[in-house]
Amino acid sequence: LPDLRQQVLDATATQPYIDQGLAERLAMPENTVRPRRTELRDRGLVEPAGLTRKTRSGRSAVVWRVVG
Repeated sequence: LPDLRQQVLDATATQPYIDQGLAERLAMPENTVRPRRTELRDRGLVEPAGLTRKTRSGRSAVVWRVVG
């Protein structure tokens, strides 16, 4: 996998995250993390964990986990 996708996948493997949490953990903008996570989802490598968490703004966001 290209470097940014691998970083997102590795972080998600340590624990499930919302996109905002991934961006914070990786010190990347959300608009960099979200497309990489979408690519991983499309490849069947990450999936919704069946949970939501609140973002800083109070909205509900999907929690993502590694498949398997």
